[in-house]
Formats: sequence, C-alpha cells, structure tokens
Amino acid sequence: MQVLTAVLMMATAIGGPQSDQSTKTGDCPQLTEAAASKLGTVTYLSTTRASGVRFAAVDVFVDTGETPLAAYQCEIKAIQGDVKIVGIEGNAAVAAFAEPPYYDPKAMLEERLILAAFSTQADLPKGKVRVATIHVRIAGDVEPEYAIQLTAAASADGKPINAEADLIQGGTR
Repeated sequence: MQVLTAVLMMATAIGGPQSDQSTKTGDCPQLTEAAASKLGTVTYLSTTRASGVRFAAVDVFVDTGETPLAAYQCEIKAIQGDVKIVGIEGNAAVAAFAEPPYYDPKAMLEERLILAAFSTQADLPKGKVRVATIHVRIAGDVEPEYAIQLTAAASADGKPINAEADLIQGGTR
C-alpha cells in the first residue's frame, strides 16, 4: 500500500489526479493519461493469497533460562516452500536486541540465513526472548517449514551458555 500511495503522490506532483476530468488508466482512476505517460508503466502490487504470493513474519526466539543473554548466532533456512527474505528487524521491546541483527549476505545467496547479535548493555534479557523477526515472501501453495540451529550463545563475560532457539511464524498478509 505504501508503494501505491507513493505512486499516487508522484502522480499528483506531475499532473494528476484530476477529479472530474480524469481518464482511467489501468485500475487507478486517479491518474490522468498525461500523468501516467510521465510515470511510465505503473505496476500494481498485490499481496492476496489468490495471486500465489503472500508475506509473513517469522519470529526468532532464544531461551537461556535464568542466564542473561549477551550474544547469539544462529542459522535459519526454509526446508520446504518457496521463501525469500525481504526484511530483518530486531526487537524494539528488548533494548539489548533492538537493532536488527547482523547477517551474512553470502549465506543468503545459498538460501540460508545466518544471524548474529551482541550487546554490552548492563540489563540483558533472561528466559525466552524474541531476538529478531524475519519478514518473508512466500510463493505458491506449499506451506513453508523452517529449521533453526543455534550455533553460539554467550553471557556478558563472553562465556558460552546453554540456550535453545525456536521459530514461530506469525500471520500472513
């Protein structure tokens, strides 16, 4: 919706919309022919399931029990389904991991995601904490399945700690 809004704002700036005198261009009645010609081809985005493409959020959790979590690294991959990563974010509710984690772009070319983050803050989270959210584009009718492997977890002093990682897929859009 933001892209379509931006296109309409651009069209307004270069000669559209013309309320009473508008000529329909494609499925967007706000664009005049003159504005559309200045924009070139206008592509409309759809996120409906009928198109075979949808978007979802996958939350990444690390559970350390009673030990504060200062650093982690994990590898995530889709083991079923046509999935592409379109965004990665941290957890704004947890100061230690509010920023998006680091990731390996080369691993993404191999259809896997390696995430890592560390924090030097004094107030580190304990227990099961969402450390990241991965936004994915899912194509086709096959429901995706994911695998996660926690390769490292450390305390504030840099020593390895026992921890488990988990993924939970949120709703699709």
